Amino acid sequence: MLGKLLKHEFRATGRIMLPMLGALALLAGMANLSFRGIEYTDSVIVNLILGFVIVLFFLGLFAAAVLSVVIVVYRFYKNLLRDEGYLMFTLPVSVHSLVWSKLIAACCWILLTALVCTGLLLLTVFNLAADMGLEEILRFLPTIGETIREAIEQTALSSWDLVGYCVEGLLGVLALCMCQCLLFYAAMAIGHSFAKNKVLLSILFFIAIRFGIQLLEALIGVIANRLGLDSVVLFEQTEVLRFMHGFLITMTVQGLVQGALLYLLTVLPLKKGLNLD
Repeated sequence: MLGKLLKHEFRATGRIMLPMLGALALLAGMANLSFRGIEYTDSVIVNLILGFVIVLFFLGLFAAAVLSVVIVVYRFYKNLLRDEGYLMFTLPVSVHSLVWSKLIAACCWILLTALVCTGLLLLTVFNLAADMGLEEILRFLPTIGETIREAIEQTALSSWDLVGYCVEGLLGVLALCMCQCLLFYAAMAIGHSFAKNKVLLSILFFIAIRFGIQLLEALIGVIANRLGLDSVVLFEQTEVLRFMHGFLITMTVQGLVQGALLYLLTVLPLKKGLNLD
């Protein structure tokens, strides 16, 4: 049943996200042409128009990032906390499946938006086509791989180190993304368990939970400093590669623990029943 929920969720969110990403790609192409056009024209009016297109592209990047978060919040609010919640909670599925369908789709769209925005930004800002022909670009690309290979050899990175960094980094990013989504979900779920002032309480709980997480992180840092755990990491583990593995694993575990706590704060109010409008 989770698969059907995911299919419906991706279809519903895709109607908004895919056109938005397509429009952003079109803006990126126009901005790329504008960068090159500014170099070949002296007209003030034309430069103003081209500059406006470039500014519009950067505003589009910001809007895409904001929209991806808004979609995360709105879909959870609309489907589970408003009138549609009556129908959703009567389906023969568990609360866990409902939450996971929202969470998986949200993380996928946020990560996809981040990748697309980063790629379009690099293609637009690092405007190779303005200074290099196609043949020069094709000759330049293989040198990137050679440079990376030489850098890896100089740092004594093994294949297992590379695989480990990729896996640890991916898990860390996923844990961070899930925590950010669950932070909104938990605040809204708790706030809507009350009969009145649900939106206001959701905002207050969001601030309170966020403050609690920051306070807990600061407390852990103080305890580690008092016990000298930071010195152990920095001085006994002299190998930089080993330290980086430890750092990435620690950040991932911390994110997973926070995510588990936020998940409980989301699921428990939903299981106990909400005051749906």
